[in-house]
Amino acid sequence: FVEELDRSTRWFLLMDFAACALQIAMIGFEIVVAELSFQLLKNIIYIGAMVTQLFLFYWLGNEVLLESSGIANAIWESPWYECNNSAKKTLLQIMVRSQRPLKLSVGVFYHMSTQTMLTILKSSYTYTAVMRQIYSRKLTY
Repeated sequence: FVEELDRSTRWFLLMDFAACALQIAMIGFEIVVAELSFQLLKNIIYIGAMVTQLFLFYWLGNEVLLESSGIANAIWESPWYECNNSAKKTLLQIMVRSQRPLKLSVGVFYHMSTQTMLTILKSSYTYTAVMRQIYSRKLTY
């Protein structure tokens, strides 16, 4: 099921990845250059909601990865030796398959994880810093 979900959502997740990075960067830039106002407060709340959404989304992807990695250990720690031979063979097949963890992909570049979320935030910060630098240069001319 996870592999089918991955195939059907991988390109959507890539577009979402790029859109979130750009949105956070743009709002971050507005926060950096804005003066105190109600709009500044709205932008801070919006960026907080975006980061929370990202965290929840990518944390769940990370959980799929972690839980699927623990399947072989869970089988090994169970009383598998008390099962009949047919069940033992089935458990062995499951253990062999679980050696390759299940992952949701962001395009062909990343896997959904909290590490990928940090990549989005780092990219957003970089974009914000570049826009801030360009904005500062325009003010001095």
